[in-house]
Amino acid sequence: MKKKIFRFTVVFVLVACNSNEKVEPNVEIKKDTVAAIAPKANDFKSIVIDYKKDPVCGMPITAGIEDTLLYKGKIIAFCSKECKASFIGKPNSFTLTSK
Repeated sequence: MKKKIFRFTVVFVLVACNSNEKVEPNVEIKKDTVAAIAPKANDFKSIVIDYKKDPVCGMPITAGIEDTLLYKGKIIAFCSKECKASFIGKPNSFTLTSK
């Protein structure tokens, strides 16, 4: 019985692997897809930020928000992607200034 199951499995795998059908995804990728996915400056205007300053460099968020992060249930704004990356690396080393 075990030999029959083994043979069946081997034959099934060989037949499946030798299939000449090419499966192509049904998704059309456009050149401007990345630009459509990337956040724009206006996207952050409706978000309520829990802290007044970027915790990494201390820049006030009123100067501009490049990115945000949800940390311990609070939304933190960053002036740049570099500041966000620094914060993600060592979040406990930065002081979060409340409103």
